[in-house]
Amino acid sequence: MSTPQLPSDVRATAERAVRLIDERLPGYLDGMYLHGSLCWGEYFDDSDIDFVATTTRRPNETDIAKLQQNHRDLPDHFDGFYLPTTQLAEDPSVLPVHPGVLHGKFTVAHHCDANQVTWQELAERGITVHGPDAGELDIFTSDTVLELNTRTNLEGYWLPRLQGLVDTPDAGIAPREAAWSVLGVLRLHHALTQHAITSKSGAGRWGLEAMDERHRPVIEHALAWREEGRDDGAFADDAARQSVTVDLLSDVLGQHDLHPTDTP
Repeated sequence: MSTPQLPSDVRATAERAVRLIDERLPGYLDGMYLHGSLCWGEYFDDSDIDFVATTTRRPNETDIAKLQQNHRDLPDHFDGFYLPTTQLAEDPSVLPVHPGVLHGKFTVAHHCDANQVTWQELAERGITVHGPDAGELDIFTSDTVLELNTRTNLEGYWLPRLQGLVDTPDAGIAPREAAWSVLGVLRLHHALTQHAITSKSGAGRWGLEAMDERHRPVIEHALAWREEGRDDGAFADDAARQSVTVDLLSDVLGQHDLHPTDTP
């Protein structure tokens, strides 16, 4: 697989992150890798820059303070985490806490992107900014763990999200939220049924063929928002958009025996 061409601003941000680490923590960084939308060639104006930085050691308090300082000098959409290179060979669901940043918030915790999907992306198509080529790394991959993590995500995040929409039927959702919900849940549905990962846009295009025809308008609506940043006008208002989003989420989760409780 050929490596997607990085947008100039993305490469500049990633290379700046590498320079800051080398300046403030010489000898700490092993590698800097990008994944997410970028590795699928689907970087859009509002996309995050998702990174995994591999390091030569577990961080001490000084390391953590300097990493946090670095991220004050980097864009808020530069999202990712730091962990020793050897831990890529481990099941990500059992990792200890590690430094990371999400939407500009730096923490030492279990980063939400330290999961089997990220490990699979790195192994299959990770983009190398610094260090050994991603294809040469020892990275843990497991179809069993991917399936388990995906189902856990459906149960722990998407079912409560659906329940919230069911409980507030007239609240309405904006195009951005609908696109996040539709393409996000289709991506997990694809992983469980096709036993392979794909991008959000890839999941949407697959869903156009795999899902019931009644879902086509909201999937096309989600793709238009994600890829072009536009509301295609398919729905009269936010409440109508919410109704069809709930229908798709209910269909997907129902196929995996997950159902919201009925409201009174």
